[in-house]
Amino acid sequence: MLATFIPSMAFSFLRRENLQGELAEASSRMRFPFVYSADQHGNESQYRQLVQAAIATGARAIVVGGDLAPKHQERDFIGVQRAFLDARLPEIFSGYLEAVPSGKVFVMLGNDDAKSNDDVLSKHADILTPIHQKRIALTGDLDIVGYAVVPVTPFGVKDWEKFDLSTVRDAEKKAYQKLARSWCLDGLLSHGNRWHEIRLNPQDAGGNSIERDLSSPLFTEKPGSTVYVFHAPPFNTNLDRLHGGEPVGSIAIRRFIEDHQPLLTLHGHIHETVDASGSHTNVIGQTVSMSPGNMPEDKHAKAILVDAYNPHSATRITLNF
Repeated sequence: MLATFIPSMAFSFLRRENLQGELAEASSRMRFPFVYSADQHGNESQYRQLVQAAIATGARAIVVGGDLAPKHQERDFIGVQRAFLDARLPEIFSGYLEAVPSGKVFVMLGNDDAKSNDDVLSKHADILTPIHQKRIALTGDLDIVGYAVVPVTPFGVKDWEKFDLSTVRDAEKKAYQKLARSWCLDGLLSHGNRWHEIRLNPQDAGGNSIERDLSSPLFTEKPGSTVYVFHAPPFNTNLDRLHGGEPVGSIAIRRFIEDHQPLLTLHGHIHETVDASGSHTNVIGQTVSMSPGNMPEDKHAKAILVDAYNPHSATRITLNF
């Protein structure tokens, strides 16, 4: 099944005096507006912009789809991330909940976040609602489900990585073999405040893969009334493009979308994909899939303002508060 290309309808609100009015007008036509972004990597300015955008639109929720914490190179990588998740992130999002008491902040870690810090999110359940491998009510009749795992990368942190497929179909072999050439199998897993060396074994893919995970009832039930937040994007779409145009997304996630036709899927992980593809949106069958294409080093965050009941009306926004 071919993906439908939709030209980017990104709205840059930079240098406009009436930013809040523009956003409020866009959201006023939405039944359940929420703001989605990903890949902040600890950029507090971007988080605060996200909060202000949600307040300005009267968004009913904020959703952040992975790579929450700073990506530091110093020795105490895990500790620095833990301190950020435990202190800074709840403080930032508390401002949104003060302004919108009925709102929700849905979050999950990403492949650059140490998995041993995942417990910190639940510690702040009054502010943050973790969604990785959980099904939670988004509205009275829509759910949200998160999945932080990504296919094996060329990078060293392996906490959130799995082999993409347990079974490779004939039509996928060439693409999967090409993706496999970029795998780094040697890396690190976090345990407490320490890293442990690991080597991933491709023979384990038969019983432990993204494909296997997505076949569970947690993911397969009620797809038409579920918003899925996948840190990884689906393969060979507008959402998984490197600067050179190479697709690097998940074949398993694309299969899941083709087979189950979810209401909406939200993605991140590939920061440059919107610049590379020209669009923040992809349609596979009836499913709308989106990525904000957020660059964590940028001054201004990229986000998507979306109506849970009408994903086709979503707009990508560049935030300047």
